[in-house]
Amino acid sequence: MASMIFQTKIVTGNKNPKARIAWVGGGLLFLAMVLMCVDAYRRYGLWMFGLAIVVLGVGAYLTRGNVSVAGVSEVGLEVSVDEIRVGETVFPLTQVTEIVFHVEGYDGMKDPEGYSWSGTTRSLRILNGMNNYLSFRVDGRKEEWQFYLGDAQQVQALGALFKELYARRVPFLERSVTNDRTFLFEPVTKRQWEDRMIEHGYL
Repeated sequence: MASMIFQTKIVTGNKNPKARIAWVGGGLLFLAMVLMCVDAYRRYGLWMFGLAIVVLGVGAYLTRGNVSVAGVSEVGLEVSVDEIRVGETVFPLTQVTEIVFHVEGYDGMKDPEGYSWSGTTRSLRILNGMNNYLSFRVDGRKEEWQFYLGDAQQVQALGALFKELYARRVPFLERSVTNDRTFLFEPVTKRQWEDRMIEHGYL
């Protein structure tokens, strides 16, 4: 039976140079708000506020709205019980230690612990699927890769990989943003994790 292979894309910094225009606009906007809080500089703050809005608008137009600091790259990430592959670089699991999956969620997922306020309305934060990380040690150095989860089906695929890693007794740790330990994405204590492992026949 072929082993499960989880596949996704690596997240990297936004390399579109035009996005920097929007970032400059954001910086100017922040500075303008600071100046407007000081009576002696309020006039300059208002002038800078107008300039910041123009720069932000130009930056957003040139980048077609893609002004985020991070973006999904074309570099693939594949993980199985045999190896971790990042692009063309292969890390055999026999040479890898301290594997940790830090999972926030998938693109479009509502984050029940990430509430934000808009006026008097409390709303759920919507995740972008890019705040997920895989770290491990190989040849004495730490590798850390940020990866993308596009939808719920991709999370299910990652869960299937976790099950196979557990079944094959591959040492690894799964975590969430707010919990140091999870079991198939569910927050657990160390004792609860051990109980779940025994219950599912993994220990």
